[in-house]
Amino acid sequence: MKNRVQIVILSIIISLCFVSPAFGTAPLPSFTDVSPQDWFAPYVTLCAETGLMTGTGENTFDPSRELTLTEALVLTARLHAKLSGDELPSYSLPEDPNDLVRICDQSGAQVGNFSDIQITRLDTRESMFLCFGDTLMERVGPQAQLTLTIDVRGLGYYSSFRNRFQEKAFVHQSLGYEEHLDKSGELERGYLFAQEEDDLWPLLMGLTHYLESNGDFYRSMVNNWWRDENLYLTELAAEGAITDPLSALESAWTADEYLLYLAHTEGRTWEELAQLDQEEFLSWPCYRGDLAAFIWAVTGPEHCPPLYDQTPPDTELEAAAALYQAGVLTGVDAAGSFYSLGHLTRAQAAAVLSRILDPTL
Repeated sequence: MKNRVQIVILSIIISLCFVSPAFGTAPLPSFTDVSPQDWFAPYVTLCAETGLMTGTGENTFDPSRELTLTEALVLTARLHAKLSGDELPSYSLPEDPNDLVRICDQSGAQVGNFSDIQITRLDTRESMFLCFGDTLMERVGPQAQLTLTIDVRGLGYYSSFRNRFQEKAFVHQSLGYEEHLDKSGELERGYLFAQEEDDLWPLLMGLTHYLESNGDFYRSMVNNWWRDENLYLTELAAEGAITDPLSALESAWTADEYLLYLAHTEGRTWEELAQLDQEEFLSWPCYRGDLAAFIWAVTGPEHCPPLYDQTPPDTELEAAAALYQAGVLTGVDAAGSFYSLGHLTRAQAAAVLSRILDPTL
């Protein structure tokens, strides 16, 4: 009898080893700076297991480091993909930004790029003459049937293209070879291309300005770690599937206001401030209101239904109030103040994301 009791007790002990972690401590996250006793340990574990957040290198999570706008956008993209059952696409951008414009022959082979277009001249509202360099003309000749494809994915978050167009690439067919004499009497040789709703001219002119003023950002973007998430959000916003997260950013200062702040606090000259690009902007801190705007842009009430009637007393931002009522972002003091301009740590961001993934939290 005694042996049977011992066997039963042993069986119960063995069974308890396989039950939910709710009966014991949370599993130890695989980060050297996250302990099971830390308040954020279960949130970090959930975010790591679902792939929403990863470490910062050398097996660390940096829970107390401030969240940046770049990280917030990446988390927003991953959250949307997770909730939608999507796989984040892997984008391939050309090393040379001139290849955002591809000139192809009738076989589909690329014979030139943006650098081969020496002069652009608007011909009519329905078509546009493009003057090609002699080298390209020697390759294709006057009888070729050419296609001009303009890929707008690599033009950055602040490009006007993402607000103006929904397509990822524009394809224009050649209407035929033409020759013109310019004002100096020089011969211009090239092709006439069809326009659709007069879009070819602003695309090419916008690309010219972009490469002249911001080409360095494109070259850094080709291989940066947040490229795929950035373009994923860009395309979703262009398709109208979500609100553009950056356009929804309304809680913190604008880029211009931040430039003024840098000018006063760091003594930067206007020439230095003019060199700031999107990459530096996205390295700025993410505030509580920022993260609320980003999350609400991709979730909405479907994934963050209201659980409480209270609203934060210190803000009227829709995103802040909605996530406050959903219990995703909470108050920071006894009055329940939301504090939109408060900084967020990576640990706090993990808690916010976890509450969306698992509403029981």
